[in-house]
Amino acid sequence: MERLKVLITGASGLIGSIAIKQLGDKYAFSSLSRSEVKGIPHLSADIATSVEAILPAFTGIHSVLHLAAGIVPRTALYDWPATMRSTIQGTLNVYEAARLAGVKRVVFFSSGMTQLAYEWDPESVYGILANGPDEQIPKSWPVLEVDAPVRPDSPYAVGKLFGENLGRYYADKYGISSLV
Repeated sequence: MERLKVLITGASGLIGSIAIKQLGDKYAFSSLSRSEVKGIPHLSADIATSVEAILPAFTGIHSVLHLAAGIVPRTALYDWPATMRSTIQGTLNVYEAARLAGVKRVVFFSSGMTQLAYEWDPESVYGILANGPDEQIPKSWPVLEVDAPVRPDSPYAVGKLFGENLGRYYADKYGISSLV
């Protein structure tokens, strides 16, 4: 049986390299990132540049693992221009290239940071859990469920929420299976 062709954006990063190592026997991976990834087909490009610049990487691909985002250096998490460029414009370019190339599925890697601002409230159980004091931590507390309102803690988290909603739009409008 032929392995599904899967493109990984940001494949040179930590999660991408783990996915390639752990799942490389199951899928035929290729890479789209700014840094070369040895051992698999690779296109060196910045996802934020243009759809045309990245489109060749999507040819013949069944699924995309979208990991690329504007987080290096770490201060970029709190930088609106870095978020707008890579995490928002780059994600839009990835979905649009996937649509144009007929990709069936995009797996969008979001972030727990989309909920971390619950920690900002020092009176809430989540604020106490995150910041103390330890003697006030209750024995149990309500778990945040999937339908809890989002509470992003940074521009990066807002960008990730954009990607989640963009995935819903591309699923509804173009039929691309989008998993977050």
